[in-house]
Amino acid sequence: MPPIKPYTFVSLIYAHLMRRINYNDWADYIWDIREIYNLNPASVLELGGGTCNIANKLFNNADLYIVSDFSYDMLMQDDNKFIDKICCDMTALPFSIRFDYIFSTFDSVNYLIEEGLLHKLFNEVSQVISDNGIFTFDVSLEKNSYKNVKRLNRKGKYKGIKYIQKSRYDSNSKIHTNEFKIFLEDKEIIEIHRQKIYSLENFFEIIEECGLFVVDCFESFSFDDAGNDSERVQFVVKKEV
Repeated sequence: MPPIKPYTFVSLIYAHLMRRINYNDWADYIWDIREIYNLNPASVLELGGGTCNIANKLFNNADLYIVSDFSYDMLMQDDNKFIDKICCDMTALPFSIRFDYIFSTFDSVNYLIEEGLLHKLFNEVSQVISDNGIFTFDVSLEKNSYKNVKRLNRKGKYKGIKYIQKSRYDSNSKIHTNEFKIFLEDKEIIEIHRQKIYSLENFFEIIEECGLFVVDCFESFSFDDAGNDSERVQFVVKKEV
């Protein structure tokens, strides 16, 4: 088996496109969420942590901090040896311990494009979350797709690598597709990202079916109540005990 490269060209370009994100503010927001519920977690699990931008801001805040992602290449872009990294699928968590605080960012949950996969995620979380623990995650809603689909059709060049991003949203299937083309000297790389845009009602129903319940649903990056007209929302979920 050939060695796995520590990065991919697509993830490099994607990190470039995300460069304007203020990760300090995002990390502060994630940590403020657990504070308003008086939670002082000894153990933290981050799902879909990617290149560890959030993990590098928060890993010192708990005795045990594990960042996980399905992509080995993305995890290995980070060279912080003090962060515990696990390559795994969020719908099949390999942990026998329980975590006080579990969170996911970057619309990672939207990548679960079948309701059955959402069930698997929430069932897995219910198995590894402590009785008083919190699971919080953000999702993109339909209004966000309509608002940004044109803006995400773009092209450019980064570190000598040309790229094109094409974005489209299918209102029938509720699938938002982003296609990345990377042009190298000797070849062209194409990677397609698909996200399912669920309704708020979908999330509430599936969460409750999996032994969890929604404590709050905020407008992303705020503590204002979200609604069907929201673009992005932040769920705060606990376990039924």
